[in-house]
Amino acid sequence: MELNQIKTFFKQRWLIILLVAVVFCIAGAAYGFTKKPQYSSSGTLYVSAAAEKGGTLNQLQAGQAAQAMTATYADLINTGAVEERIADKLGDGTTVQDIQRSVTAKARKESVLIDITATGQDPQDAQRLADASLEVMGAYVSEISRNGASEDDKADADQTYYVYENGEFTVAPKKSKKEGKSAFYAEKLNVPQVPTAPSGPSGWSYAAGGLLLGLILGFFLALIIHFADRRLRTPEDVDAIVDLPLLATVPEDATLKDKKLADFESGYSRTAEAYREMAVNLSYMGIDKDSKTVMITSPDAESGKTVTTINAASALVEAGHKVIVAELDLRRPKVADYLGIEQGRGLSNLLNSDMTTQDAIITRDDGLSVLPAGNSLPNPTEILSSHRLEVLLNELKRDFDYVVLDTSPVLVAADAVAVAKHVDGTVIVVNAGKTSQDQLVKTVSALEKVKAPIFGILLGRAKLRAKKSHYNYQPEPQGSKA
Repeated sequence: MELNQIKTFFKQRWLIILLVAVVFCIAGAAYGFTKKPQYSSSGTLYVSAAAEKGGTLNQLQAGQAAQAMTATYADLINTGAVEERIADKLGDGTTVQDIQRSVTAKARKESVLIDITATGQDPQDAQRLADASLEVMGAYVSEISRNGASEDDKADADQTYYVYENGEFTVAPKKSKKEGKSAFYAEKLNVPQVPTAPSGPSGWSYAAGGLLLGLILGFFLALIIHFADRRLRTPEDVDAIVDLPLLATVPEDATLKDKKLADFESGYSRTAEAYREMAVNLSYMGIDKDSKTVMITSPDAESGKTVTTINAASALVEAGHKVIVAELDLRRPKVADYLGIEQGRGLSNLLNSDMTTQDAIITRDDGLSVLPAGNSLPNPTEILSSHRLEVLLNELKRDFDYVVLDTSPVLVAADAVAVAKHVDGTVIVVNAGKTSQDQLVKTVSALEKVKAPIFGILLGRAKLRAKKSHYNYQPEPQGSKA
């Protein structure tokens, strides 16, 4: 992703990331503050090997042997024999399963020390469990490392055992089991203390962990949604899909839902400025022509093409051009309704009767001329494909600077494609957050198949950040200082 795409991603998806992070943060805090606190008590065993005077083990070798066996002895804490002895020593009903969950032993790296930790919901219970575990482990290490059987073993047979000498274990001379002694010992170095504070993470730690996890998961969820969502939202989205000029970006404006016309008269209006920008860009399209016929269409319905038609035409009138809007969307005509013109005479009457063009045209007080759709027709595509429409458009071009045509959506009916062959250029209106990338590509492809020229794209209903201020560049009253 490029830098502008990354900015667009976070601009569009930051709310998803935030919501997921907040949910996980609250869940982590709820778990952390409601779970019962855990207390830990620890002690340390010192493992040593018996060094025989002038015999098989000297002090250095004894240390090496003890270090070699430390990790093995640490694992004994999880054996049933040790766990049962710990439970018997406590004698308070603690089960083997409780010990499995609560006691851990870990050998320190390159050392002869074993740390034993007991955890429980009660501080005193944790201390007693840790102390019992240390004592049992110390006795058990001595017992299993004895050079012979345990004291309870009454057998008289000799036992083969090993000694550590010259860097390796070797078979030692046989001795009686009853005469055997421990090769290794585990001594308790300290007495476990009663913990005064919980050992586990606090509620705030769980909240912070939940927040971090939520940010990570929210980011990946936003990525999935972002790449799965193929709707056009920003100018960058349009530029990435088609190689066509973006004539203007019209912001989302609630007033257009009722009035349909932008405020071209009073003060500053971002919406009006966007349509003025479109009008300026249109004036540079086909600059060598004295008159321009501009078809305005969209991929699908409810994209704002009719609102764009009347506002673009109004901006051209404001710029001093003589403009007519011809309502060629004969299936769902809305131009007359939006402009408050009674639907009666119009294009359909003009093409199917002896009515003159001037009789069908209505001129508003603001100077904008309108050719309404007229009465409904059963076969609009046939009418719009006829030679009579081409003759009518040529006539309108002689009388007006701009002929702006409102047509049906390209992907809904064939009307727009039929008309596109007779115009100087087409403007495709896409609805931010509604029109998909595929719809725009299909629309452009349909127009290119009939070699219809395309002026560019207008992105409507875009969610733009409101400007904190603007510079209202209007004429100053006479007599004011420069």
